[in-house]
Amino acid sequence: MRVFFMFLLFLCSSCGKRDQQYYCREAEAIQSRLYREISSIETIQDLLSKKEILSLLFQQLASLTVEAYTFQQSKGIPAISPSRLSQELVVEIVRVLKIPGAQTILELSQEKGLEIIDQFEKEDSRLRLRGTDSCCARAR
Repeated sequence: MRVFFMFLLFLCSSCGKRDQQYYCREAEAIQSRLYREISSIETIQDLLSKKEILSLLFQQLASLTVEAYTFQQSKGIPAISPSRLSQELVVEIVRVLKIPGAQTILELSQEKGLEIIDQFEKEDSRLRLRGTDSCCARAR
């Protein structure tokens, strides 16, 4: 019986309430890591050596974006303006894109993240076509 209660306590404590601030903190953490990784790229070799970690970070950011969007829609919360960090990240990505051959590699590292977003958009549009709010349909 004691083991059951310990398991229940663990389960409850690991399911923290998610709110707007949670998504902001998580997005900032991922963007910060992306910024550090991308800002250290100076050559095509640097980019190639970071391709896998960049891919993972873009996937994490895409998944979080989908989750945050669904949360915002379910609560009627308006989208948040891009942060300063988001804008700095875009500047770094543009800088890296100027490296010969970088565009293809950077696009490949973003591919799985974009697939996550594309899949969500397809699912979301199908639900909207049926006249059902996507977040409500997922909750059922």
